[in-house]
Amino acid sequence: MSRLRSPETIFIGVFVQLRTPPEGNRMNGKQVAIAMVSSGAMLVGGAFAASASAVSPAPAFASPSVGHGSGSDVHTQIMAYQYKSVASGLCLDTKTKAGNQAIRRESCHKGNHKDIKHQRWILGNDKSFHSLISPGNCLALRQSVYAISKKCSSKDKTQRWKWTGGKTPTLVNLGTNKCLALNHPPYLLVVKCNPKNKAQQWKRFS
Repeated sequence: MSRLRSPETIFIGVFVQLRTPPEGNRMNGKQVAIAMVSSGAMLVGGAFAASASAVSPAPAFASPSVGHGSGSDVHTQIMAYQYKSVASGLCLDTKTKAGNQAIRRESCHKGNHKDIKHQRWILGNDKSFHSLISPGNCLALRQSVYAISKKCSSKDKTQRWKWTGGKTPTLVNLGTNKCLALNHPPYLLVVKCNPKNKAQQWKRFS
């Protein structure tokens, strides 16, 4: 790759070139001045633009996340968060393998913890909700009540979730329109939403 010359070097080169035109094609003083300003400005401006593009960081693109089987269901990973229960101070956690007992609540891990992926969750554009440790298994419901981990399926409406945010953040199951709660620890289940109930509040952080 050729080394980018400084704007000063480019401008001086233009000046020298314009000062020594070939015989029979000489410009008067006014033409020389106009040409110098025009060419110098374009080249210097181009040099600054090239320098800026050389040092500007590449744009950050979201990476694809595992979706629900077919290519059309693949959704975009925006950010993985931990979800902390306001009532217990514990985080939403999952085992690696799917199952009725896979969803649990555990002490919140720090970012460098070896099991942090068990607590980092992705809420996809298709409203599916899965952990980093088990991207092919989604948070779902058994008997439309109990929170379980199950193979992701676009046909299962209980695998659709929404985090409301705000001062009383809740995790709403879109299939039942009920909220994830800790009403009967250690099990997680969905109940009629009451944002004021701390057992239904989930703060999230990265």
